[in-house]
Amino acid sequence: MKSINGIKKSSVTIDGTTMGDAWRKTYASTLNEFDPVVIECFYDDTASTGPWVLFNDIGTPTPAAGRELKVTFGSTKTVLILTMIESVERGIDIGDLHTLTATLRHFGGAAPTEA
Repeated sequence: MKSINGIKKSSVTIDGTTMGDAWRKTYASTLNEFDPVVIECFYDDTASTGPWVLFNDIGTPTPAAGRELKVTFGSTKTVLILTMIESVERGIDIGDLHTLTATLRHFGGAAPTEA
């Protein structure tokens, strides 16, 4: 893997501004979400284990319950998120190794595990 954009957790907010308000009003909802996670790696078309095999199944969670993405921060802090593959892109760069970029989105209503 070359890079990962990071794990961003957000609270979904609601705009409550009404006509005549001088300032925007924002209210918290009871929903939370994770931004899509973008993973970039070197392209490898190995038939059974390369990233193209791992990330080519877009739009359909496989298995049906989704794919687990576990990221470890430092030496002990982890986040485990159930994901589905939203998109995959093969990049070509003259004079460099080809790349594969996969975008993963939090799948289903299961809360991510943070430890």
